[in-house]
Amino acid sequence: MIEKLKITDYGMNGVGIAHSNKTHFLNNVILGEEVEVLNGKTKVIVPSKNRISPICPYYSECGGCNLQHMNEKEQQNYKITYVKNCFNKYKVKFNNEIEYNNLSNLYYRNKISFAVRNERGKNKIGLFQQKTHKIVEIDECLITNKLHKKLLKIFRKYLSFDGVEAFCEETKLGNIRNIVARFCGNNVLVCVVGVKNNLPQKEKLVELLSAEFKEFGLSFCFNKNLKTILNSNIKTIFGKTEFLVQKNGLIVPQNVGSFFQVNDEISEQIYNFVVNETNKQSVVLDAYCGAGTMTAMLAKNSQFALGIECNHFAVLASKELFKSNSIKNAFVIEGKCEDLISESLANNELKIDNKQKICLKNIHDFVCVLDPPRKGCNKKVLDAIIKSKTNKIVYVSCEPITLARDVAILQNDFEIEKICLFDMFYLTSNVETVIVLERK
Repeated sequence: MIEKLKITDYGMNGVGIAHSNKTHFLNNVILGEEVEVLNGKTKVIVPSKNRISPICPYYSECGGCNLQHMNEKEQQNYKITYVKNCFNKYKVKFNNEIEYNNLSNLYYRNKISFAVRNERGKNKIGLFQQKTHKIVEIDECLITNKLHKKLLKIFRKYLSFDGVEAFCEETKLGNIRNIVARFCGNNVLVCVVGVKNNLPQKEKLVELLSAEFKEFGLSFCFNKNLKTILNSNIKTIFGKTEFLVQKNGLIVPQNVGSFFQVNDEISEQIYNFVVNETNKQSVVLDAYCGAGTMTAMLAKNSQFALGIECNHFAVLASKELFKSNSIKNAFVIEGKCEDLISESLANNELKIDNKQKICLKNIHDFVCVLDPPRKGCNKKVLDAIIKSKTNKIVYVSCEPITLARDVAILQNDFEIEKICLFDMFYLTSNVETVIVLERK
């Protein structure tokens, strides 16, 4: 039976919502459109004026850039609507206009991971179809640095060499399973990931890369765990291990495994936004601080910045970053935020270690910066901040629903002053949200 429906709202992951005797969550539709649904397939009957033709030939297969059927105006509408819906779900009170920042540029990603598999005897390289391990072979990804096209050609040739075997998930035979690339200007760092502890034909691969790139680095990562791509077992094969880049006045080393936002221009906007919420009188606690890039930037604009991070290698990287940039008013302590933040904020003090403490009693501008993973903040972190001398929170989020959940916990003691969306991932349903909350 054919159901005729009208799209009345937006949900997560870019879906449109319609209602009949049940709620329908439909892909590739736009608010206000009239559609027919038969056997799980959706046909648009009355299209929106904001509907456009997708520019990527792999749009229907890949599923990654899932808003390509919307023009820029409607992509913005989707992201603002979805964030508002998340806030409304958790009854978050806000009377603020939502600011929206985007650039709408293609080829913005500075990092990509290509999947490599042997499927039915054929070596394939491309991207996983969304929610599957089926490879979509591509010649170009319109949101990734253009240099990736050279890499695809190089690795298709490399996979044809004797002894170079793509991994097969069904038989568990083969070796090469991923190619990770980080682009820095006209240079590239490449890491081949394999399930065996060797990189075959590495001399020929170096020759292929040398013919196309003036400066590059090649490494190999041995990783049999298919749930992750990179681990700490990375060995340099040839060339550079890292490139130095400038970020907001810092010299920052980037290697193939470094965590940085994939969109350099939008991430710079976010850094500036967060730093501008502090001043030279501020003391800043930067929770979930990663490799300390934001902590270092905050330190340059404040009295003092303390980061908390659980990843040991990120903590080591942050210390090296502070040292190389001559930043002496920033520290990072290692451990889980939920374990350390209460101790760090105890007794109106910001505790660095057993010897160093900063008294917060006379600090009138104590700012907490939160930049957690998608799952959001542990409730212990939020409770500790509520009980502390914090007068301002700057929350950076990549997941609106967990952001709304956390802000709902904070809103009895803090109120929203600013909401700003940054379109870090143009053409996709993902969005970065930054909220400023001030103590009531």
